[in-house]
Amino acid sequence: MAKSLPMNAVGIDAVPSRAEGAHTALKARQAAAAVAWARARLGLSLAEVATAVGASARTVARWADGAVAPSPAHRRRLEELGETRHLLETVFPDWTAALEWAHAPSAALRGRSPLGEITRGHIAAVIEVLATLESGAYT
Repeated sequence: MAKSLPMNAVGIDAVPSRAEGAHTALKARQAAAAVAWARARLGLSLAEVATAVGASARTVARWADGAVAPSPAHRRRLEELGETRHLLETVFPDWTAALEWAHAPSAALRGRSPLGEITRGHIAAVIEVLATLESGAYT
């Protein structure tokens, strides 16, 4: 009598279900939207977005095309960009004011601009300052 192999031993588990495929496609679209926002609204290049989220420019280009979904670690960094977007839109009365703040040196960032910090990959520091502004601590 032949031994039966566990299902994953023959690769059945390697075939994604429809739900997994749809979930992956959703993640790819969300990544593409985050990259598009950073490029269009913040004026970042692919290389700057790549540095901000800790990926290569080629990988970011693939996300922008919707060709692939980001890894969990990169997805978290892209979510930080999304949080930055939310806070900029919440804290400032209009996009012009948000961009002026993003380009100006900030005492809370030791004299560096928020946009400069984002392009160095220090998104969390910018989120912290924006969250403080949102709370009214710097009014």
